[in-house]
Amino acid sequence: MKHKYTFERIYHFTCGDCQGWWSYASSEDGTIPEHYEMNCPHCGYKHYVEEKDKFNNIRRIKWRT
Repeated sequence: MKHKYTFERIYHFTCGDCQGWWSYASSEDGTIPEHYEMNCPHCGYKHYVEEKDKFNNIRRIKWRT
């Protein structure tokens, strides 16, 4: 029997006010819309989200075949 898997993308957030962090998992393959607001689960601060320091430019995993 073959190995089976599911796909999950995990976003990691840092609050712009209290600096608390949290993660959000999604099965969608895409980016978060530019004007998307989220509430911090720690302090309730609500603001727009933005990508951290060009995170997409880091080295990606290369799977062995």
